[in-house]
Amino acid sequence: MIFEKKREISSIKIMGLLFLLIAIFIYMVSSSTGENNDNQTEHYIEEAIRRASFQCYASEGSFPPDMEYIQKNYGIMFDSDDYIVDYQSRGGNLPPDIFVSKKGKN
Repeated sequence: MIFEKKREISSIKIMGLLFLLIAIFIYMVSSSTGENNDNQTEHYIEEAIRRASFQCYASEGSFPPDMEYIQKNYGIMFDSDDYIVDYQSRGGNLPPDIFVSKKGKN
């Protein structure tokens, strides 16, 4: 009888530990997936800006002077509440430096 209670308590502990490990695993997988999505979004925004700046160069003969020009004339849109875009023009004949980052990201 004593052994049965100890076995029952041990199986409850094992089930609890197993549940905790599964919960930790699910949390880790979901947080890494979110980070990958953020990185992909940053990449897509940067590439869209780069393509628009080269399209501007091809059609107008110079790279856009600033990000506002690209947004106004080439329809580039992104969520400025979530992402920071650093667009540094290096002159009309040189491609710009473009950096995109999610706000609050370390």
